[in-house]
Amino acid sequence: MQKKLSKGGLYVIHFSTDIIKVGFSVETSSRVATQISKAWSLGVTTLQSWESEERGNAKQLETKLIYWCERQATELRNREYFKGLEFNSVVDYAKALIEESK
Repeated sequence: MQKKLSKGGLYVIHFSTDIIKVGFSVETSSRVATQISKAWSLGVTTLQSWESEERGNAKQLETKLIYWCERQATELRNREYFKGLEFNSVVDYAKALIEESK
């Protein structure tokens, strides 16, 4: 039996605390908006965000993106939150993952 692919998108959010959050969601725009709103309620602003187009293999790509971030970051804050990463580098890597998977 073949595993069902999770259709959705990747996202990257850069907060004013220099924390980068990466993730996957089946409703990416809604998920990003929720994350931004939660952060704002704690006094944290969003500096930048990026969302990918919808992909059939986005959940698998998220796993690769998280693994890459874990190796590059200076600090890991929970599973999907990282410190010590450059926003553009994370986005570039996410885009490369998507391109390679086409």
